[in-house]
Amino acid sequence: MKVTVTYKDFDFELRGDYEPYIPAKLTADPYDSHPAEGGYFEIDKVLLDGADVYGLLNDETLEALGELGYQEVKVD
Repeated sequence: MKVTVTYKDFDFELRGDYEPYIPAKLTADPYDSHPAEGGYFEIDKVLLDGADVYGLLNDETLEALGELGYQEVKVD
């Protein structure tokens, strides 16, 4: 999946996998229950003006970009 986000006045194109959030389901029957899953955008590439800058970014920036990517996909 590919999304574009703006972070600190730069437009980044993110490529990665989106996993929608699935809330936990708790019932009296343990076989009909499941924990919460997903809720993230896992980044594979971060492009800035067509160049992959993933390896140049620190963990904090990658986490912020991943959250922005997740929010962008959720809106669409």
